[in-house]
Amino acid sequence: MYSTGISNNSNTAAARPSSRTKDKDDAEAAFPNVRYFQVHFQHLHETNERLLADIAQLRDAVARLEALLKMLPPPNPHPGQLGKALPGPDMMG
Repeated sequence: MYSTGISNNSNTAAARPSSRTKDKDDAEAAFPNVRYFQVHFQHLHETNERLLADIAQLRDAVARLEALLKMLPPPNPHPGQLGKALPGPDMMG
């Protein structure tokens, strides 16, 4: 009998998934979907942008506070000596 080389047997490679397809399916099942990474990195990017904006606001606040502190008089190096630095009745002569 003449053979075409095509078998009707369901156990042939054409009828069942190849081991390469199975390996690919196993790999896809082992790792999260691409959409997971997209959402994850989008969240990281948004969080990073918020943190950078917060840091900029904090730097501005610190600069304003430093400017206010420079306007204050210097602290008294001897706080207990304050009363003695002012002339009293016994020093007036």
